[in-house]
This record gives sequence, structure tokens and C-alpha cells, in this order.
Amino acid sequence: MLTLVYSYYNSSKALKIQIDNWSRYPIELMKKLHFILIDDCSDIKADLAINFPINLTLLRITDSIPWNQPGAKNLGFKFAKTDWVFTSDIDHVLLPEMCENLTELNKDKKTVYYFSRLTDKGETREPHPNSFLIHRDIFWELGGYDEDFCGHYGYDDILLKTIIQSHCKTEHLSSINLINYPSLYSSDLDRNRRSNKRLLKRKKKQLQKGKYKNKKILRFNWELVKNFNTSS
Repeated sequence: MLTLVYSYYNSSKALKIQIDNWSRYPIELMKKLHFILIDDCSDIKADLAINFPINLTLLRITDSIPWNQPGAKNLGFKFAKTDWVFTSDIDHVLLPEMCENLTELNKDKKTVYYFSRLTDKGETREPHPNSFLIHRDIFWELGGYDEDFCGHYGYDDILLKTIIQSHCKTEHLSSINLINYPSLYSSDLDRNRRSNKRLLKRKKKQLQKGKYKNKKILRFNWELVKNFNTSS
């Protein structure tokens, strides 16, 4: 069994592409999967026009916090029931055959797996730090995403990858590609990185001195919107 966690913010076109892709997953594969989608207080609420078998939990954060993706991902991991969790951004698509490969992968608990990446035009891109496969216990042993980064753009994923690399083995799965749709990035929030760049520098110094500790997680209100349990 595998859990797939995605956060969503005002990205209706990307969500439609995801749902169209999920609709092509074979039923025997769907039986092994649990999707968790977190709507991060979008103005345009997640519209799940689903007419195919799927196990999916839709959650919605009800506090409007800019760039709250670290918190949204933590909420998704809290709802994960399987040992292994795959997470990525809503504009990164995991094709059916790639997902099948993930479920069949001979996984090591203390290894975190990253993936190759192509754009929808077929161009090669660097692996994304926000797209990985991790054992749920390891994710929480590392503290999860640091929600101090919420409110400003960037570097939360860089910090988590830095922590992962200092405590775990990592492996790049070149045979598993994610398809990225770069034209679908949400552009209605401030992408100034200065604040979080300074924060990352401070957190890295704490890591080097062995003084880093993640603080409180889930610093917001949320609600369970709907459960789809149709592929069991």
C-alpha cells in the first residue's frame, strides 16, 4: 500500500490534469493506493469531479496563511495510514506505469527516494526537493516540514532535504519520471524569497551545531471535507 500526498492552492487546471491522470490508473493499482489532497484555503476550492474508483481523502485548511504548503504537507502525512508515502506538488504528475513501479520497488526504510523529472514538453529538469518517497516513521523522526517557513515563499523543501541528507541515505530513481507542467504555477502570491532565505541560513547553522529542533506543527484550523472509498 502507498499513500500519495498533494497540496492544492488555486490550481484548478493542474488539479484537472491530475484527476485525468488518476482516471487512467488500473483498478488493481488503485486498490493499493490512498490519495490525500489538502486544499490550502484556496479561493477556488478543489473541485473533485471524480467518476472512477479511488480511495481519496480531501482536507481543507480554513485559515488563510500565505505559502502554507509545509503545513499542508504535514497535515497530509498525519492522515497517512500506510508505511510509505509519496509526495509531490500538484503540477507534477505521476503516470500510471511510474506509480506501479513505486508500489513494486524494493524499499529500504532508512532510504529516501527522489525522482527524475521531465516537463510536459519532454525537457529534462533537475529532481525537485519537494518530490520524494519516504517511510512515514522516518518523516516524523526528522520532524516533518518546518512551519516557520509558512507565510513567505521558498526554502522549506531545501531545509527538509538538508535534514534528510544528514540523517538518511538517499537514492535517485532515474527510471521513475515525474511530468512537470511549469506553465501551471500559481502566480497570485508574493514570491519574494528574502525572508525565508535568511531563515534557511539560520536553521542550517542550528543544524550544524546540533541545536535544530522543529517546533509546533499544524498551526492552523482544518476540516475533513470528503472521503472517497470506492476502489477497495
